[in-house]
Amino acid sequence: MITAKYKSLALLLMVMLLCGALWAQQPPSQNVALHQILSEPEVRSEATAPAEIKAKLAAIRAEIKQHNASYTVGYTPALAVPLEKLAGLKVPADVNDVTIQNVNRRAQELHEIDINSAAAAKFRLPVLACNAKAKSFDWRELSSHFPPVRTQCCGDCFDHAANEAFDDSYAIRNNREIETSVQYALDCFNAGTCAGGWYMPIFDHMISQGTAAESVVPTTCATEPCPNVAHPYRAVAWGFVGNSANIPPVAQIKEALCAHGPLATAVEADGPFQAYTSGVFDEHSQQFSGINHAITIIGWDDTKVGISSNRGAWLIKNSWGPGWGETGGYGTSKGYMWISYNTNNIGSHTAWVDAMNVGYILLPNWIKILEKYSFQVEPLPHVK
Repeated sequence: MITAKYKSLALLLMVMLLCGALWAQQPPSQNVALHQILSEPEVRSEATAPAEIKAKLAAIRAEIKQHNASYTVGYTPALAVPLEKLAGLKVPADVNDVTIQNVNRRAQELHEIDINSAAAAKFRLPVLACNAKAKSFDWRELSSHFPPVRTQCCGDCFDHAANEAFDDSYAIRNNREIETSVQYALDCFNAGTCAGGWYMPIFDHMISQGTAAESVVPTTCATEPCPNVAHPYRAVAWGFVGNSANIPPVAQIKEALCAHGPLATAVEADGPFQAYTSGVFDEHSQQFSGINHAITIIGWDDTKVGISSNRGAWLIKNSWGPGWGETGGYGTSKGYMWISYNTNNIGSHTAWVDAMNVGYILLPNWIKILEKYSFQVEPLPHVK
């Protein structure tokens, strides 16, 4: 007969084994090492690369040559990291057309309250000098407060994309640069872990609860208990581009980019994507199986040419550090990519977010709408 004492010991042993298994999946020390690799500012020397890296780059270059593509690759820091450690976007099965339409219905109501609140306060909202019909556009050229490229610690690309879109919106709407905490979102918003997740809960919490500054909750490269700190940065609304799970038309994404600022979106990252160093990334020569990585779209250029004279490319901002990608034709900082329209499922689940403007207080109906949609809402900060 098993006594209660032995039952307790057996249960304790099971918990210890389970915790050990979870810790072994991605211990903090591995995440710190990954962050250090991605933080390297330059492409690594291929002469000293492992044989498997040399073989991978040779195969990619052969594919580029065969299809007359116009991008280059190299031994980037990201190529030294297993793809599954970087590309952690996981869209839940219940995120379907109905979910997207419900989010957008709520977003429209909240957006209207924002417009009405500004009008009631006689506050002139900033005019976003972006023309969706222009041949090219780059948000960095209009915002002097555009945040720098971030560097992932683990598979939390979804977290970086959401915070990036919010920070960019805040810079545009408030003319001030901030850096919100990816660590706080990881620890407090139940959106995922270092093994992957989804950005929808992050946007929801930015609206209802707010988020913290990076300086208050810096990255630790491990999931931590949610800290009790100030989290004053709020979003006023967020929504998806389009009302279905299909990739929106290019024109519709451009319109959202002009109306709201940089957009969080999904893409299928692969080996060539990891190795990208310059040019127009285009893999239309192959089939795309899904999406696995989150980034932000910050601009476009209709004159860029990919495979078989495919014209037009998005300018995206990644979170794989300063040694990946190119400058995108502006400034000296790397971390950007030109990617041909619709290749690698770019544009899937594209979402916008509007940061709260600190120049006026929202009308009470804003909170009532959130409560109608079952949000637990923290009081609004009274800022002028």
